[in-house]
Amino acid sequence: MGKILNFSKTATDTPFSEEDFYRLNLEKLLNRSSRLMRKIEKLRNSEIVKLKNEKEFRVFIEGILSREIVKRKNISSEYFFCGNYISQLLVSLLRSSPEFWVVFDYEKKYSETGEPEYLREGANVCFLICTIFKERATWRLMPPSFYCEKGKQMYYQFYLVNQKEVSYHMSHNFEELADITRNAITGS
Repeated sequence: MGKILNFSKTATDTPFSEEDFYRLNLEKLLNRSSRLMRKIEKLRNSEIVKLKNEKEFRVFIEGILSREIVKRKNISSEYFFCGNYISQLLVSLLRSSPEFWVVFDYEKKYSETGEPEYLREGANVCFLICTIFKERATWRLMPPSFYCEKGKQMYYQFYLVNQKEVSYHMSHNFEELADITRNAITGS
């Protein structure tokens, strides 16, 4: 029988904001990643993982993403930055489902309102479809490659409008990050 591991004592691994991320150098990111990966390694023999809140879930997700990033030797601040962003995205699914699952709806809302947040949300939906909700791609008879290209485009458009660096990196590393996320979640 597996052990229950308590993630409640993870104060040193508190998820950080985008602004905090810019102040961290690669050495600090690697140290953080190493701490997270040690915690995740303890789970290999466990059947039950006890996560008390969204913060602990986010730390857990960031840890498995860090492990996959290091395993692939994609060690750069941009990959850790995106791993942090992806963990936030996955945690947001605990609170609510995306407003739309059809990416064209986000483009339409953006063109109607001019609100760039619709670009980011549309890109996030594309990322989710390419990683953990692949069956959603077939609902509109679009191949997964369509969502990959559309996600890259929308993240880049959002970057051009808002200059959010994470969107630039999500755009330019979309396929690799989708693959990292898929493998981290499935344990492949």
